[in-house]
Amino acid sequence: RLNDPFGFPTVNWEETGYYLDPTTGDPNKQQPRSRHTYNTLAYIPSLDRMFSFSTQSMFFGGQLNLPIVNAFNFTTKVWSQSANCLSTDIQASVAVDSVSGNVWMHGNGSYGYLTEFNPRTNTCYTHGNIFHDGGFAGQWTTVIDPIQRKVVAVGHGKVLIWPMNSETNTVDDCIQMTTSGPQQIVNALSPGLQYDASTQKIVGWSSGTDLYALDIGTSAWSTIS
Repeated sequence: RLNDPFGFPTVNWEETGYYLDPTTGDPNKQQPRSRHTYNTLAYIPSLDRMFSFSTQSMFFGGQLNLPIVNAFNFTTKVWSQSANCLSTDIQASVAVDSVSGNVWMHGNGSYGYLTEFNPRTNTCYTHGNIFHDGGFAGQWTTVIDPIQRKVVAVGHGKVLIWPMNSETNTVDDCIQMTTSGPQQIVNALSPGLQYDASTQKIVGWSSGTDLYALDIGTSAWSTIS
């Protein structure tokens, strides 16, 4: 059904929430509507909540875009509204900081801010000014290097880095990193990215059977066959 979230705690998919009232079959007007969520979902383990940071193309308003953050409670199977964040749009990309538990994101266009969301205090902080990094395009994937303390966006031919700082301070301008080694992940659109704590590298996948690892310290990619 429209806008029903699904999960898979076992090998089978399981319906975890309802857009329609399970008793009457009528739309639940207290629940958020269907929308695009490309690269804008984040699960916070400490709260057992899944957050959605985009309202772009929300049903039935087309390209309606609002700075709204919603959180899904897996126990009650109900969405609730959280704090507003300025970077919530269809081309935004989010990543969870494993150290602080906060979510970092960057939007595009009139929502082109680097922002940080604290889910425990339900507060969103803006770092820097709009377009302080020259703008942000879609089809990039964001990940956080918790050791180097950097927000890293990869894809669409670029590797962009923002040094992280405290919630109330701005960060330095975005750094476009030139990397050596295989460039499959750099040139991919919305590649899969994950920080690997065992190697302290960012691992990416775009297609095929090979993985690629980025060492932020050396700016070098290597192939994992």
